[in-house]
Amino acid sequence: MLDTVLLIDDDETDHFFFKRLVHKTNLIKDVICFHYADEALQFLQSRDRPKIDVIFLDINMPRISGFDFLEEATTSLPKSFNESVNVVMLTSSDAPQDQARAAEFDVIKAYVNKPLDADGLASIVTEVV
Repeated sequence: MLDTVLLIDDDETDHFFFKRLVHKTNLIKDVICFHYADEALQFLQSRDRPKIDVIFLDINMPRISGFDFLEEATTSLPKSFNESVNVVMLTSSDAPQDQARAAEFDVIKAYVNKPLDADGLASIVTEVV
C-alpha cells in the first residue's frame, strides 16, 4: 500500500475515475490532485508537504505540459527528489515520440495509457513498494 500519491491531470473526469479506482482497490491511502502542473510544482517545493510515493502525470495539459513539469522538477527541486520520486506517465498518448521522450527521464518508472485499471494500479504499487 502507498501512503500518498499526486495526480497531475487537467481532466476532472480523470480525477474522478482515479479516485474511484483508489477507493475500490485500497492500494493508496491519500490522493492529492492538481489540474495544473505548475501548481503541483509549487506544492512539491513546500517544506511541510507529505512524502510523495508516486506522481501520476499526464502529458498534455494547459500552462505547462507533463514533460515541462519534469524538466523543471528535475532541475529545480532538491537532489533527493530525483533519487526518491517515482513518476508514472498516465496519458492517452500512444505516440512513439512521447514514449521515447519519457524514457529520457530516470524518474519515470512506467508509461501507462488511460484508463488505468485495478490490475495496472496493483502492478505499479507492487513495483514501487
